[in-house]
Amino acid sequence: MSNGPFYVGVDQSLTSPGVAVIGGDGRACFADTISVARDMRGGERLAHIKGELERILKPYVLGLQRCAMEGASYGSVHREFDLGEVSGVVRAYLYTVTHREALIVTPALLKKFATGNGLATKEDVLHAVKTVYGH
Repeated sequence: MSNGPFYVGVDQSLTSPGVAVIGGDGRACFADTISVARDMRGGERLAHIKGELERILKPYVLGLQRCAMEGASYGSVHREFDLGEVSGVVRAYLYTVTHREALIVTPALLKKFATGNGLATKEDVLHAVKTVYGH
């Protein structure tokens, strides 16, 4: 593994956060989702997501230049606090490893950039990242 530079994007969610790492050559080094068991809740879920993010990013941390996160999904009814907790854990971890604030990208802009369609699904985005960036 080279020392970078690397760039990471995270689509944080309660059940399957997406993570992509792009190398300085523009190729994907990693693109997948974090599996979260359906019965995980509260602190257990947050600790699991943070632990998996640490595990995934460990090979890239020394060369990690910038991070981006998907912004708030205002259509998520009655899950605002849970989603906010996940976002906070992810944002704090990314700040810890880069000492920089993550760029916050609106969901529609992220989807449009990755797929050309602002209404794309997470699976569409993951497929596009793997196809376009070669992972």
